Formats: sequence, structure tokens, C-alpha cells
Amino acid sequence: MDESPRQTDYMMGAYRTYMEDVFTSISEQTETLERLYAMMKNSGAIHCYGFGRSGAAALSLAIRLRHFCEYLPPVWWIGDQARMPIRDDDVVILFSSSGKRAEVEGVAQKAADLNATVVLVTSHRNVQIGGYAKEKIILPVLDEPFVYGGGDFELAAYLLQEIMVADIGMRYHIPKEEVDKYHV
Repeated sequence: MDESPRQTDYMMGAYRTYMEDVFTSISEQTETLERLYAMMKNSGAIHCYGFGRSGAAALSLAIRLRHFCEYLPPVWWIGDQARMPIRDDDVVILFSSSGKRAEVEGVAQKAADLNATVVLVTSHRNVQIGGYAKEKIILPVLDEPFVYGGGDFELAAYLLQEIMVADIGMRYHIPKEEVDKYHV
């Protein structure tokens, strides 16, 4: 008998439980999100960055926040060649599950040196790169079953950004038509 259907059900159950853990984790950090929204609204610009798949989640957040260009400061992806430099009144949002990527740490250090506000989205509380961060958003990891390539963090990061975007949109009463004008 083929074990695949049972294995698929097992994986779906594990991910369902994991998503509940992510929701719980995010809801326990609402004060951090409140501070982040205030920092973003009052910043000169918002910069997002990450490396690899974490970078894809960070890039997606940058794209989504640019839809709010009439309501938020300018949003930039640090990986772009044509962008504004980081300045002292900016917010830099970094995504790194492990908190150990040299590329992300380099951006964190540069942003901190420029007196920008660094926010780290990670899966680990006590990482060296966290020392640069004014705020940290900690997303849980999926320990069992084995996750091939660490996709759990990206899944959680995408869910976090969906919650953030919806929250920002409702908080600032941004009409859907405004978002549609800037949709890429």
C-alpha cells in the first residue's frame, strides 16, 4: 500500500499546527508591531533587505509597502542598484531566519553606523545581528517534521507581511483603489 496519502496528511497537519504557532507568536508581539508602524510612519524612508528566500520575503514586503506610497514614506529594496541611500531617520527592516548571513549583518552594521533604526525579523532571539536591532520580530521554527531547506521561516514571514499590510491599510484607512493604482 502506498504511504503517500498518509504522509501528505501528516505534513499538512504539521503545517496547520505550525501556522497556529505563527499566529500565536505574532499576536504576542503586537506591541512590537505597533512600535514598528509608528517608526515606519515617522521615518524618512523604509528599506527592506534579506538574502536568499528570506530576501524574497523581504522584497515582497517592500513591494507591498510601496503600494501605500501616498500614506507611508518612500520604500526601497536594498538589493536595487537604483535606490536612495540609508539615512539616519530611516527604518531598515531585515529578514534573516538564522541571523547569521554576513550579507544581512553587513547591512545591519551599516544602517546602525548611519543611526538608522534597524528592525530584525528572525527565528532566533539571541543572534549577533540582533545587537544592531532596535526591535526584533521572532517567528517560530517548525521542528518536526524535518523541513527541507528552511521554508518554514519564509512561510511565516509571508504571513507576517500579509498581517502587517492589512493592518497598515486598515489603520491608515487606505482605500483599495489607492493600492490598485500602485500595484506592480
